[in-house]
Amino acid sequence: MSESLKLFLLGFCFALMGCTNDVEPLPASAIVYGTVFGSSGTPIAGAIVSADGFDRSCSGPLLAAASGRESDSAGRYRLLVTGAGADSVCVGVQASALIGGRTTTVAVTGSRVSLRKGAQALDSVRVDLHFQ
Repeated sequence: MSESLKLFLLGFCFALMGCTNDVEPLPASAIVYGTVFGSSGTPIAGAIVSADGFDRSCSGPLLAAASGRESDSAGRYRLLVTGAGADSVCVGVQASALIGGRTTTVAVTGSRVSLRKGAQALDSVRVDLHFQ
């Protein structure tokens, strides 16, 4: 359901039916994007990339998340990070890839991102991942 339709229905509910504000807050969102690189600096296609958004301490609780997506043929990825109740989060991005016959994982934490409520998410923060 589109955000504008949700807002319309919520307004309709309040105006005509006297509903209370026992409604889930609208999700806020941001775009985290970047490139996954191998140890030689070449892009890695097909890496599974996901992201989590934490409070200001970057350690918890979990306030936002993006499910795993594959990096494209140039190693690029874009993730829609969504959450409710937070204006900004500390983002941790993880990537897993098959390197040298075994699955390897790399993570980067510490980038801050602002979540936009009730609007289309914009490219918010670039996080490149480098396997060693």
